[in-house]
Amino acid sequence: MAAYRAGADLVMVLVPEENRDVTASFSPEIIVDTYSAGNFDWEALEEAQEVIQWSDVAVIGPGGGEGDFSHLEEMLSEAVIDADAIGDLKETEDNILTPHPSEAEQLGDPESYVEETGNIVAVTGPSDRVVSEEGERVIARGDSSMTVGGTGDMLTGVIAALWAQGMSPEDATANGLRINGAAGEKAAEVYGKGALPSDMIDYIPEAMEDVLR
Repeated sequence: MAAYRAGADLVMVLVPEENRDVTASFSPEIIVDTYSAGNFDWEALEEAQEVIQWSDVAVIGPGGGEGDFSHLEEMLSEAVIDADAIGDLKETEDNILTPHPSEAEQLGDPESYVEETGNIVAVTGPSDRVVSEEGERVIARGDSSMTVGGTGDMLTGVIAALWAQGMSPEDATANGLRINGAAGEKAAEVYGKGALPSDMIDYIPEAMEDVLR
């Protein structure tokens, strides 16, 4: 839903068959594809490859749980990698990784990691850091309410949508963090510390106007 609010034309979600109905119930706009295994593994590769080939930008990791994403390594290009997929796919190249600080520890020194892989790393926290071959940017946007689970998943959707619409990966990452943070700030003005990602998503279009104008 964050990707849609950030301007993506079509969003397809690949989930286990048992989760099809729950996923589809979130919005009639979501295109749902499924794989038969309970967790993502080599049996889901054919479906995953079709989705990756269909998409302009893929998002890998949110909601992945105990899945093994390492099987995707050879087929990924233009992907935003988050959460449980970071450890499995850290050897890929020319993608965007969005770890929180403990996930970032798997990458070692961010500057050295970026130099070796060509990936972009966005380490989220009180102040977000974007490390790329262009250098480092610090993004100071957001609200303390954004420590709630799900705001990182929202970020991946925003970044992917911006990248798919033609922004450079560096600008998509930096602007995605700014937009995500601004949406959190706007939601917190209404809901205070009880703001949820589902509230923040509705403020993404307004946040885009503020950040990108």
